[in-house]
Parts: sequence; structure tokens; C-alpha cells
Amino acid sequence: MKKTLLCIGFSLVLCSASVHAERLSTCSDYTPYTLNADGSKQWAGTNMETLFKLALTLDVSLDTSIRAPFVRCMALLRAGEIDIMPGLIYTDDRAQEFLMVPYSYKEQLAIFYLSGSHKDFSLNTQAQTLLIGVHRAFAIPKRMKEAKLATFFTPVSSVDVGLRMVAKQRLDGTLATISTGNIVIDEMTDVAATFDYTVLPNYGDDLLYFAINKEAPFAKQIDKINQAIAIMAARQENAHLNLRLSEPLEKTIP
Repeated sequence: MKKTLLCIGFSLVLCSASVHAERLSTCSDYTPYTLNADGSKQWAGTNMETLFKLALTLDVSLDTSIRAPFVRCMALLRAGEIDIMPGLIYTDDRAQEFLMVPYSYKEQLAIFYLSGSHKDFSLNTQAQTLLIGVHRAFAIPKRMKEAKLATFFTPVSSVDVGLRMVAKQRLDGTLATISTGNIVIDEMTDVAATFDYTVLPNYGDDLLYFAINKEAPFAKQIDKINQAIAIMAARQENAHLNLRLSEPLEKTIP
């Protein structure tokens, strides 16, 4: 009887591990998709769409159910509560904590501000006073930190909070990637303000990375992930994702 119970328990453990290995979990601080009339997903931004297509290529499901501020999402990744976070830039600290897998060329950053503002948001701004919100967890490229514009940066808890403070004229602008800024603005249906943005030059690493928890099942499948990215990059319908081709096309996922 004891042997039978042990076998049943062991089987349940194997089953649980297998199910977990077939599911890729992530976290985001915005609604990752909306449903079209035909039931298909309309992804909010290329990072989540890329992660979704990666899961499809790997033949696993993607769990996007967790919604939390970015700092909390990274804490969940660190604790192993989720497997992966997309859309990160490389830092030495992150590379020590997580497996960093490059997959796309980095989108440009911009300063979002109220339409009609004539303030100078260039890196070498001539402005004497500005107040620009920057997500407190955002890793600012080193050379951008050295620009005069960075002396006017102030931390905010999220891009949404920063843009709302701009709308209330408590901030002059908010730093965000172009797609993230536009996604958040589209979701701010209760705010009547309109925004424009000034594009900033890319500094430092030009790539975006997946950060993967080192203890997650997928941490042992980096070769498969790189091969999947290569397969995705070769497909014309994914051209808008700006994927980085990092593996020979003749490789296939076993």
C-alpha cells in the first residue's frame, strides 16, 4: 500500500512538472491584448506579441494573467513566481540575476508631453527648469544619464502615473518607449489631454532582451528559444517585430 501511494505521489509530481514546463508565464503592468470580433488577440505592443509568438513556436501556452507594476513583476520573476519578462535592456546586475536572451532591436525612447508645449526636450536641452517623470525601475542608458536632460529626471511609479501627472501639468514630460507611451495613452480614456513626443537617440545596447528566471524549466532550453526566435525572424509576417536573427536558419527545434 505504501509503495502504491508513493508511486501515485511521484506520478503527481511528474505530472505537475510536465504541466509547468508546457506553460510560459509572464507579468505586465498594462492589458496585454484585446479580443477582436473573431476571437483573435490584438496585442498591445510588440514585446507581448513577440512573447506570444515565441510560445506558439515552442508549442507551449502563454499565461499573461498577472497584472502588476513593473517593479512587482520583476520581483515575481526574481522569486520564480513567473518564468519570463520581455522588453528589457541589458545591465550587468540583471545578467547576474537572470538569463538575458536578446531577441529584438530596441525601440526608441521619447519624451511625451502635452500637445502645444514648446519646451526643449533634446538631450542637450537649453531649458533652465524641467521636470520629467521616469519609471523608477527603468534602466537609463549610461550616456543618457550624462546628458543635461537627465538632470531634470524624477522617479515615478509607472508610465501611467507619469503621463497623468503631465496631463495635470505637475510634470513637463514623461520618458517612455514610443509604443509603451502610446499604449498607455490609449488606455487613459478618462483623460481628455492630448500628447506629442520628442524622440531621443538610442544610447548603449541596441537590443531588447527576455529575462528568464534561472530556475525556470525554460532556462534549460535557451538553444530552443534562440532557434525559435530565428524561425520567427525569417517569417515575413513578423517583420514589424524587428527581430534579431541570431541562429542559422537551417536549425530546427527538435
